[in-house]
Amino acid sequence: MAILDDATKLATQRRIEEIYATASSPAEANAQIVREANAAFGENAGAAIAEATQIGESELRTMARGAGEEFSGTYTPPAADTTEPAFEPVDYSALFPSLDLSGIELTGDPEQDYKILTAAGIEKSLELAGRQYQPFPDERVLGFTPEEEAGREQMRTLALSGLGYPQAELAAQVAAQVAGYTPSLLRDVNLAPYQSQYQENVTDIALRELDRQRQLRQQDVATQAERAGAFGGTRQGIVESELERQYAQQAGDIATRGAQAGLEYAQRGALADLTAQRAAPGVQLQGASALSQAANQLRSLGYSDAEVIQQLGGQERALDQLSRDFDYSQFQEAMAFPSQQLNYMLAPIGGGFASSFAPQYIDQPSDIQQILGYAGAFGNLYGGLTGNPLIGGEGSLFGSQGSFFGNPFGS
Repeated sequence: MAILDDATKLATQRRIEEIYATASSPAEANAQIVREANAAFGENAGAAIAEATQIGESELRTMARGAGEEFSGTYTPPAADTTEPAFEPVDYSALFPSLDLSGIELTGDPEQDYKILTAAGIEKSLELAGRQYQPFPDERVLGFTPEEEAGREQMRTLALSGLGYPQAELAAQVAAQVAGYTPSLLRDVNLAPYQSQYQENVTDIALRELDRQRQLRQQDVATQAERAGAFGGTRQGIVESELERQYAQQAGDIATRGAQAGLEYAQRGALADLTAQRAAPGVQLQGASALSQAANQLRSLGYSDAEVIQQLGGQERALDQLSRDFDYSQFQEAMAFPSQQLNYMLAPIGGGFASSFAPQYIDQPSDIQQILGYAGAFGNLYGGLTGNPLIGGEGSLFGSQGSFFGNPFGS
């Protein structure tokens, strides 16, 4: 049931265009449309906008939620039609008309009825033999469905696109680099940079502090000598010399210990860096492995989607093929029915025709074999009807004196 008349629908469409033209963003436009629709149409807001825009109400409600709004009322999706179309087999009986047996009247006399049925059998056999070959009018084997074609095309596109190959090549390059990696030894490492760090950050600072203490001590010695009136005297010189000697000794000790500690620090730092360097190839290999796995997953997902499409199409084709096979079996039954009529008619007089005229579906005889078979059966019927052979001899249908057609091979 329509919500909008033509005039309201046109006005709503124009208003929607105005909102989109003036809004700062699509989300703002969607939000304003929802608000105005709720105010104008109430519970039918979603259905009204769906009529005006030709967009499904479910999709519109999703867009509204994305803009932070909600259409008034509730939406009930239409029930999906899950009924499968009924299978209707094809009727092929018109291609193979039934034999008209209505003119056959039996007398009740076995000998006379035998002759009547034999004559009718010859007539109907000739009728069947004269019918034209009728091929199966429909497609026997179904081709790919559109879904299968789409899946095949998607696989072809994936194969040609090289999806995942760049990542796999990069992973292979990393693996090749790691394979050629030779770790460094401590003896090959230049320790000077590490020692310089310790010298600058530890030893030099300790020496500067010792020198500052020396300078402060010298100032104290000078101050005390001045107070004692011995400034610049021999005693002051002796004290300062002793001070310098102690400083030189302490500075030498600091430098010696600093050099030893700096060497140990350098070795530890170099070992730590070497350990990190040796671990780097393993980390790189892990990254390469993850990259390769991601490439495989990309390809696997792509091909899996294509295979799902193919499988859906294959299921549909398999079901259609079953119906087509059933139609073919119906075609064969319709083709065999006239022969079955003839067999049933001749059954009371011995059924000699049954094997000659029964339809064969496997190992079909050649045309010559069929003609010979029909001739043999016809000869049997002729002999049963007249008591004379079909070919040769007196009273035969072909050849010899007294035959119906005379001697076709001369006197």
